[in-house]
Amino acid sequence: MTPERWQEIRDVLEKALELAPEQRSAFLNQVCSSDLFLRQEVETLLASSDDVRSRFLQSSVLRVALKPGTRLGDYEVKSLLGSGGMGEVISRNWGQKLGTDGTYPDCLLPDVGICGPTEGRKPLTFVRRSHPSLKALESGQMRIPKWLVLAIVVPTFWGIWGGLTEIPEKWISPPFPPTLGYAVWSFTMLPFAVIALKKAQWKLELSRRAILYGCAVGFSGALGQLILFWVLTQGPAYIIFPIICLSPVVTILLSATLLRERTYPLAATGIALSVPAIFFLSLQEPVNSPVHGYTWLVWTIFIFFMWGLQAYFMKSSAKCISSEGLFFYMTVTGIALAPVAVLMTNFAAPINWGLRGPWLTAVIQSFNAIGCLLFVYAIRFGKAIIVVPMVNGLFPLVTIVLSLVLYRSIPTRYNLSGMILALVAIFLMAFDEVRHEPATKPEMQALSPAD
Repeated sequence: MTPERWQEIRDVLEKALELAPEQRSAFLNQVCSSDLFLRQEVETLLASSDDVRSRFLQSSVLRVALKPGTRLGDYEVKSLLGSGGMGEVISRNWGQKLGTDGTYPDCLLPDVGICGPTEGRKPLTFVRRSHPSLKALESGQMRIPKWLVLAIVVPTFWGIWGGLTEIPEKWISPPFPPTLGYAVWSFTMLPFAVIALKKAQWKLELSRRAILYGCAVGFSGALGQLILFWVLTQGPAYIIFPIICLSPVVTILLSATLLRERTYPLAATGIALSVPAIFFLSLQEPVNSPVHGYTWLVWTIFIFFMWGLQAYFMKSSAKCISSEGLFFYMTVTGIALAPVAVLMTNFAAPINWGLRGPWLTAVIQSFNAIGCLLFVYAIRFGKAIIVVPMVNGLFPLVTIVLSLVLYRSIPTRYNLSGMILALVAIFLMAFDEVRHEPATKPEMQALSPAD
């Protein structure tokens, strides 16, 4: 950790400590929106005891001051022998005292070890460890980050929803139309919006920018779904879905260029593999679907861009609106468009109004609603260029597996290829990001001989 980084963490920590606990999350959303590592460091310190926070600040000061002549217990810094991505090697002069039990005296400086003592010889160097992954591995505290947990939970919920949503629409007679299913879904968002607002202490951002962002996210997703209902009556689904499902490409490009999100080589390879994986997973067998002109293709491309923009707006809005506020506006816009879905419904056809109609649909759509809320958190905690392709690659895979179990629906060879590519891509993205994550807890170990 550099002196500049320590100062940055200290400044944010001190400001956060001045706020009430319930106000800190919104504050960190604003100041750490583009720096997840900074947020994790500050959150870890906030959750720690006063003693840990004090020791962290003191140790950072010592770290900045490792110059020739600096005393560290019974050690004295002599010179810097070398440094690199993992830390620094420092030559030292040995003092006169040893502990009464023959051990080396403790030192309050964290991330410092003693390099290579051999039997019968005193160690000659300090090793100051600075690479976050190395520190986490040494302390045994490398944990799965929140964004990764959510990036697995979200597609699980959405995959279950995708596998079950056909039951009231196709497997029950009379069916419950998908347009009314949309209306039911919009209202299943309400209880989760209430839970989210309660978590935010009932505080809702009302600035013009916050409202615009919230409506942009809500309308881009909900309006795209309504347009899709119409598009599927005009064009072939086996062409429409592969185009729409590639919308993460828009999110990745915008996040990389405008938000300056970056990743590592293996994760970048995973992102590249996720695109064909999503495409193959969405491919369907050609059927004799009605085709009416080419207007449906234009609207399909429009949906492609809208859904890509939606995920980008979720991330770019972090500085002006909380995750909870954003989901609230998504809920409001979804309900606002429900009458449009009702008007699109063909009420001349038989509709199931019993328990297996709207009520079963409500249970199934709840998986979609909670997935939407957790998706907002996933994007806020992680990088959009990683989270979006992971979620969009994993949830069709869950749906395909569930459909195989429920309906004995055998995946096509393209779907199988997509499943393999998706698993490889998800592993590469998750592995490369997690191994570069900083330690989730500041190290407060005493100076001791290396094993």
